Amino acid sequence: MRHLLLFVFVSGVLTLGYAQEDIPPAYYDDSILEQYSITEDDLKPYKDNDDFNYNENKKEDTFIDKAIRWLQNILRQFWEAIFGVGTATGFLYFMFRIFPYILLGVLVYLLIRFFLKVNSNSIIGKAEEKGTVNYSEEEQIIKHEDIN
Repeated sequence: MRHLLLFVFVSGVLTLGYAQEDIPPAYYDDSILEQYSITEDDLKPYKDNDDFNYNENKKEDTFIDKAIRWLQNILRQFWEAIFGVGTATGFLYFMFRIFPYILLGVLVYLLIRFFLKVNSNSIIGKAEEKGTVNYSEEEQIIKHEDIN
């Protein structure tokens, strides 16, 4: 087994080394470049054409946009009043970043624990109680006691 593993390793290394042997030659562009000069007269047809107008039009804020921004500002002011201005740093920053994952882990643990304790056969199969047979005294004697 060791010899086979060694053979596979060595052949793989040699194959990779052989693959790097062919280096393509580097071709450099030695052609002479011509510099074009563009004047304002050359650009005028493009400036007049609306298809080449790339200026962004500012969208006017609607009433809903203003109301949402107002609500966000009030919520931000509320949170800043409670927790202070700026972002959390240090241990509090770490807790705010890691807390959702800890909470998710606890919830998954509780779900798994709940489903392990619950009898899943009764949920899926709705198991019904088995019927019982009541024997009379004579039948009980015939079935279970030695009459001889």
